[in-house]
Amino acid sequence: MTKEPSPQCQRCGEILTIKHILIECNNYNPERRKTKLPNNMKSCLDDHSGCLKTLQFIKIIKLFKEI
Repeated sequence: MTKEPSPQCQRCGEILTIKHILIECNNYNPERRKTKLPNNMKSCLDDHSGCLKTLQFIKIIKLFKEI
């Protein structure tokens, strides 16, 4: 069995993580601003408003069908 390589961000080539997509990747900044996505993981995933904005952000960046 071989270990699969870590997936890479299509926009910058960094290792793809949830935190990278939601918070770290500067190439997603325009979409974050458009959706008013919170700038920390807790707010993105912990309350109703943050979750709705996170889902909207994921749709805009076309990752919704990938999850």
